[in-house]
Amino acid sequence: MPFLRLWKSATLEWASLGNDYYVSDPSSNASLEVRTGLASRADQQAIEAELKGTTLRVYWQVFKSPKPVGVREVQRLIRFSSPSTALYHLEKLRELGVVRKDEYGHYEPVEEIKPSQFRMFLRIGRVILPRYVFYAVFFVGAVVMYLVQSLLVGSEISPMALILGSSAALVSVYEAVRIWKDKLI
Repeated sequence: MPFLRLWKSATLEWASLGNDYYVSDPSSNASLEVRTGLASRADQQAIEAELKGTTLRVYWQVFKSPKPVGVREVQRLIRFSSPSTALYHLEKLRELGVVRKDEYGHYEPVEEIKPSQFRMFLRIGRVILPRYVFYAVFFVGAVVMYLVQSLLVGSEISPMALILGSSAALVSVYEAVRIWKDKLI
């Protein structure tokens, strides 16, 4: 879990929270936030340990949303009985440093954290797909192209190629459907 460090130099006040640094000049009331990159491996493991159950479901909703989400929107999406439950989990995510709250009270992911439950999915724009979908499309396409090419040219269809290609396609399709149905959350 990230921790807060404070220190002062001759003219500036510094604070760091995990990988974020905040610099302020007391004489001019100006401040600056500096992000130094993704969380360290230890921070990732600590975050992953905290992301489970309902908090993980809330992060999933924030992660897959194309725009920042509000408390009421999360409440409706996850079907919480009250907005205070959604607020509790959103604030827990903010304290972990995986979401940020804007001036309108909406939350958005700060950086892409990939807990073990998310490693089987890819996010492409607004769409989140299981990784096996790409293997399934490739192997099904390869088998279909092989059959079409063999029929057009008039060559003999090799049973071994057909068995290997079909079995790879079936396994990939099965895994993609299983992961999509479970959604692991």
